[in-house]
Amino acid sequence: MHVDHLLQLESLDLTLLWGDAALLKQEISGVTATDLEDPARFLQPGEIVLSGLVWWSAEGGRAKADRFVSALRTSGAAALLAGEETHGEVPGHVLDACREQGIALLAVPARTNFRAITEAVYLRQWGDLSRRPSPHYLLPENVRHELSHLLAQDASPEELLDRAFAHLGDLPCYLVTATGRTIARTPAAPALPPHHLADSLRRDAGISLRVNSETSPYDTWYLHLPASEGPRPGCCTRSPTSSPSTTTTSTAPVRPPGRPPTSSSRCWTRPAPTPRGCAPRCAPAGCRSRAPSSSSPRR
Repeated sequence: MHVDHLLQLESLDLTLLWGDAALLKQEISGVTATDLEDPARFLQPGEIVLSGLVWWSAEGGRAKADRFVSALRTSGAAALLAGEETHGEVPGHVLDACREQGIALLAVPARTNFRAITEAVYLRQWGDLSRRPSPHYLLPENVRHELSHLLAQDASPEELLDRAFAHLGDLPCYLVTATGRTIARTPAAPALPPHHLADSLRRDAGISLRVNSETSPYDTWYLHLPASEGPRPGCCTRSPTSSPSTTTTSTAPVRPPGRPPTSSSRCWTRPAPTPRGCAPRCAPAGCRSRAPSSSSPRR
């Protein structure tokens, strides 16, 4: 998945503020959300960086913007996706810093949840897995290692599925047969009767990826994600005791209740439908341009 693919997703409603063709063709290796003033130690090459810009203030101005964007450039980040909710718009200092240091900058409207962007990237990458020779090419390295360890321990399909989707939060997902029988499901996925899941597969409701069997075509299973509710207004949440100078958002996703806590966590709001018929967002002339949108592939 490339940076410009995100601009083609109408549901995200992202706006290109700056970035040439070469920057927009960079391949996305992953997603990190952070509001650290200097997030360099948490970033990996090729990642897009989601930030609510809580770290920026008018007092710090250009100096803070330069420090943050420099960390992205040094780490090899593919692009900065900056939320507009905190300041009403992306500050000009951030735009200038990205232009001077060669970092593509996309604006994220307040109604688009950062989680929706994360899911869009990883679901696209999961779709690519079924078309690549190496079945784990795009999985995060830590997930690959854990899955390999679980496989060596003869873990159940449900345990493997749960771990594979843990970095996406409480996403409902099923591993089912062609007749709709559930082999495994994530903790967020409610139990559904076989006829319901089989009907969803036939109608192509949601996203379904075929898992090719090495034994028989009758053993083919499907990775099935029900139709999403879409994003709900809001981005990252802030601690009530946080201030712009001390607020930090770490790089690991929140796990659903009942899962072991990680060393750090993200705060997300749950997706909901984006209102239809919203008027286009206005912007000063010469400040931003909206890329033409087109329907994204289902898989």
